[in-house]
Amino acid sequence: MTDRKLDMDALELAWQDESQDSSYYLDIDTGNVELVQQGLYDLRDLTDEIERDRERYLYIPKANPNQLKQDLADFIATVTEPQLARLLPVALESPNALFACKSVLSKYPTEVERWEDFRKSRLRIRIKQWLSANFIDRNDRKDETEEQVDFSPGN
Repeated sequence: MTDRKLDMDALELAWQDESQDSSYYLDIDTGNVELVQQGLYDLRDLTDEIERDRERYLYIPKANPNQLKQDLADFIATVTEPQLARLLPVALESPNALFACKSVLSKYPTEVERWEDFRKSRLRIRIKQWLSANFIDRNDRKDETEEQVDFSPGN
């Protein structure tokens, strides 16, 4: 089978979508990410297609909220700016830890960028593990910033 293009940007967005009204499926024939959500004009056609060809579509799981909190805690452990290192653990205890931490970080643009890189790196690791667990080989290129990555569906 020839290599396909996996839309990593769409896969990352799907992986992070916490909405209970949205479900995503990876079309392993094309590498596209399909959104299933109430209100889509072609919802019935799409769900019928997914139902008919179950081996072609792979459900993309919802992000585990505990992982985000753990990522925040791991990131906080890398912060060297003393005032920020004191404030972030307090923000982590907030009911909306991500919002609170981003609010604190907003005064430190370099740290915001570092957090985004850290989070994206963790997200990509989880996606790679999920793809591997589902027998999908990514033929990684050296440039991790590419939006599309070659992949080969396994058997």
